[in-house]
Amino acid sequence: GPNHGYGIATRLHQLSDDVLRVEEGSLYPALYRMEEQDLIEVTHSQIAVDIGPTGKNGPINKGSGLWLLAQKTGVHPSKMLVIGDSSSDHSMFGLGGFRACPNNARPEMVRFTRELGGYVSPFGYAEGVVDSIKRFFRG
Repeated sequence: GPNHGYGIATRLHQLSDDVLRVEEGSLYPALYRMEEQDLIEVTHSQIAVDIGPTGKNGPINKGSGLWLLAQKTGVHPSKMLVIGDSSSDHSMFGLGGFRACPNNARPEMVRFTRELGGYVSPFGYAEGVVDSIKRFFRG
């Protein structure tokens, strides 16, 4: 499909005006090498692959984004609500003081949320997010 190896390689080629060309079978080995060299961080679920760059102070991910938000707002992450549904959310879950996930989250995320004393909404998707926010503000 368009979001898998060949589709990604074809789109890269098109978007770069024929400058970037990813040969068949070379995309995943290239990503692996980049991850091994700490140039990128890759997380995945059954439906998504998240590829993020690493910075001079480590990976640039949702956890580092939460720290940046804390610096900009003056609100410590321990006072923040974090809501997630997949493994790409792990880095921020370790920092947030209040954790939640919708009931359609990946099973490992539901377990992780419970292990950290977080809230698993009985609702899925956006309804689960709204429910989690309401619960956070009600205390």
